[in-house]
Amino acid sequence: MILQRCLTIALQEAQKSKCKHRLGCVAIANNQIVSKGFNRHYRSGVRTRRKGECTIHAECITLRRIGGNLVDSLLVARLTQGGMISMAMPCKRCIAHAKRVGIQYIYYTDWFSNIQKMKVV
Repeated sequence: MILQRCLTIALQEAQKSKCKHRLGCVAIANNQIVSKGFNRHYRSGVRTRRKGECTIHAECITLRRIGGNLVDSLLVARLTQGGMISMAMPCKRCIAHAKRVGIQYIYYTDWFSNIQKMKVV
């Protein structure tokens, strides 16, 4: 099934992250993976509690890479530092970004390693 393949790829992406909460994401269009990404740190000019360190969410990176493709869904997965699958429900900003680009569904891993489905549009 496409979701299992997407989960495998999202988890591979999450392994690349150097963030405390490692997340990977894939964009799906017509049962094909058209983009993927993982969350990462970047330096901000704005002073924050974490000495200017911020993260770009995996969903945002993935959506930036879709180009002109029409994407119907995303799958987001999170790995703990110990390598266990964990909750990856997107934040409100990422949900709003997905809605703006026409995403219909976001699939995400939950606390029990299951895949949950969220309707966006």
